[in-house]
Order: sequence, then C-alpha cells, then structure tokens
Amino acid sequence: MLRAAGRRVAFLSNKPLQTRADYADKLTRLGVPAAPDDVINSSLVLARYLRRLDPGAPVYVIGEPPMLAEMRAHGFEVRDDERVRWVVIAFDRTFSYAKLNTALQAARGGARLIATNPDRTCPVEGGEIPDCAGMMAAVEAVTGKKVEAVVGKPSPIILEVALAALGVPAEESVIVEIGSRRTSRWVSGSGSRPSWC
Repeated sequence: MLRAAGRRVAFLSNKPLQTRADYADKLTRLGVPAAPDDVINSSLVLARYLRRLDPGAPVYVIGEPPMLAEMRAHGFEVRDDERVRWVVIAFDRTFSYAKLNTALQAARGGARLIATNPDRTCPVEGGEIPDCAGMMAAVEAVTGKKVEAVVGKPSPIILEVALAALGVPAEESVIVEIGSRRTSRWVSGSGSRPSWC
C-alpha cells in the first residue's frame, strides 16, 4: 500500500543474527516483498557509524558470522585477538568466557566499546533468550569501561541511517511500527520528529 502510493519503505531491526538478504527473503516469504537494500539492521548501522568515526580500524567482534561479515564488507580489519581499537558487541548466541577475556584484554590495551542494540532479551517461541544487553553488561563489568554508543533502536543513530538510505528528512517521514517493543521506539537526534502510525 505504501509503495503503491509512491512511498519509499525500509525495514528496521535490532537483530544482527542474519544478513540483510536473509531478512529480505523472510519478509518476501511472509508476503511483504523486500530487497536486501530495504533492510536496515543494527549490524549495518554499526558498521556505517563506526566507518565515519574510525574507517578501517582493527576490531574485535563479539557477534555471529553475519555481524563479522558486515564489518568486513565495510572495510574493517576483523581480528581474533586483543590488538584492536574497538570491541564491537552484538547479540551473540556463542558468547563465551574466551570472548569475554579477549574483550577485557583489548580494553586494557585501550580499545573502545560500541554495541549494536540495548535489548535485554530476544523473544523466541516459548519465552525469551539473552540479547545484546547481557553481553554489554558482562564486558562493561570486567573492563570497567562503558559502551560509548549503542546504535540500534531506540538510538537516533539507526533512524539517521535509515533516513539517509531513503533520502528523506525526518519531518517528511512516517514510521509504521509492527511488532516493535515500546522500549525500542526512538526520536531523531536532530530534533526533527517523524510522524508515527
């Protein structure tokens, strides 16, 4: 309906567990035609945001393969050791003591912390499982450092990336939320607010 009216559409997600192509395929299977470029997830947002701050930096990623691939696709040197400038923290179902220790050693060497999303849990069939906030809390606790930026909803950073991708200013946009948590809603950091439906 929105596309038929000539509107550009983007689908935003805090989940960095799959590629944007995977999410587009899922939407299409559900009857909502989508291309990978229509999907803006927290891994894409983090990669674009960090590329503005520190292009090509060596990074250690607490995350799953799609997150690592997005960082590499944006020109980052993804490393398996602590010799990095950034520790990237994402939802990671393979989070381990070894990953936590590497993050600690990186932070002791001066690495800064950045994360994809603030969600405590992720809903799954039959309940919920720990999400990125759990990994963030563990890393912050052992390093004594705070995550400098969390780029997913409700951060204005994800909205800015989405609006830039669509080429639409906030005041001319309409956001339609389906299945989003109230804690994940955001406003533009510029002070301009989109309309909500």
